[in-house]
Amino acid sequence: SYIDWEGFIRTAMVCKRRLRQAFRDNGGFSAQEVVDLRKKFNKYDRDGSGDIGNRELALLLEDCFPQIAHDPAKRPIVKKLVSDLDDNGSGSLDFREFVQFMDKFRELEQQERIERERNAIDATTFSTKEAEEFREHFLTASGGVPDLTIGCLLNLLRRIMPLGDRNMAELNKHIRDVVQSDGRAVEQVDFPEFLLLMHRLLEANFAGIKTGVNTAKN
Repeated sequence: SYIDWEGFIRTAMVCKRRLRQAFRDNGGFSAQEVVDLRKKFNKYDRDGSGDIGNRELALLLEDCFPQIAHDPAKRPIVKKLVSDLDDNGSGSLDFREFVQFMDKFRELEQQERIERERNAIDATTFSTKEAEEFREHFLTASGGVPDLTIGCLLNLLRRIMPLGDRNMAELNKHIRDVVQSDGRAVEQVDFPEFLLLMHRLLEANFAGIKTGVNTAKN
């Protein structure tokens, strides 16, 4: 049998309310993102207790948010987040609390990224127009994601400068210095790091980059 128009509207409104409630319960994450979060949670809930303790949470943060996890200034913020969301005072997070924590941490990461981007623009003295041009190149090379792999970065730079063995060795040092990797291999850079790197290369006119940049603009 068919439902009438009023019945259809009532059903649609019920579905809409349920979707809104599910969205709130999921901390603003989509259904697929919640599935992915469950996989992360299960990976670090190694004892299968249904909770992630402080040590397990620290490992997860280091994996998912390394820049914030390694920043001593952010540790009190992380500790307060856990404390605020730990409803039962157990010192660990169940999955519902974990989803809320990841939502708060996502907001923290976005704020951190915005602040770092602002600081990078200030440090490089790039104009707004120049920064937006670099952003366009960055996003094109990265495929629209917030991090640019070293392979994609090198492909981008090869368009404006020669990258022989000697230049590559010096370029890798510049990248490590910008990322502050302490000598570790760097796998990707974010946009603020990309801005700082480009400023550093332009200031040194590394491998004749100024000529390459001007040619690319023309």
